[in-house]
Amino acid sequence: MNGPKEIRYDAGYIGKWSKLANFTFTVFRKKLSGTPVYQGSYTYSGMQVPYYSPSFIRRYGFESEIKGEIFDGMSYFANYAFIHSRDYVLEAEEPNIPQHVGSFGFTYQHRGWDFNALVQRVSGYRDNFLVTGNNYVKIGDYWQGDLNVSYEFKVDTKTHKIYLSVRNIGDVRYQTVPGWRDFGREIYVGYDLKF
Repeated sequence: MNGPKEIRYDAGYIGKWSKLANFTFTVFRKKLSGTPVYQGSYTYSGMQVPYYSPSFIRRYGFESEIKGEIFDGMSYFANYAFIHSRDYVLEAEEPNIPQHVGSFGFTYQHRGWDFNALVQRVSGYRDNFLVTGNNYVKIGDYWQGDLNVSYEFKVDTKTHKIYLSVRNIGDVRYQTVPGWRDFGREIYVGYDLKF
């Protein structure tokens, strides 16, 4: 059997319109052949054992992004991707690829302060990885917001940094792998010293 092969075709546009708005748009078509794809699992000596088979997959879609600087120190970005995927061996849509993924965020830097916020959206999709009976489970389908704030300053030759990060601000409990729920909101506080 030949090894995995991947061929990708892209066509895109890059628009550097102004400092406020730069836009990129790319359409793509991807061919995957011989790539091992998870097909299910079976029980052996009380353990779930995964099995894979070579695939013949076609994916197409587009990716877009706009970003820019609103004013000195303040920038933003937003991106969105659409993906359609079909497995021609199984003669079915590939269920474990989210069709819609997007995010947007802001960054602000001023006099040692660094602030950034990110919101991400992933549409629902299905997976059967190590699921008893190989039944597909709905996963994904979530919004997640993250926030990071830090302040950096120097004293003599030493650089000090104090930071606060909040991941998953909304405490959303989602899964990207069946049976493994996200931890929910996580808060990190720290101090770095460089000398």
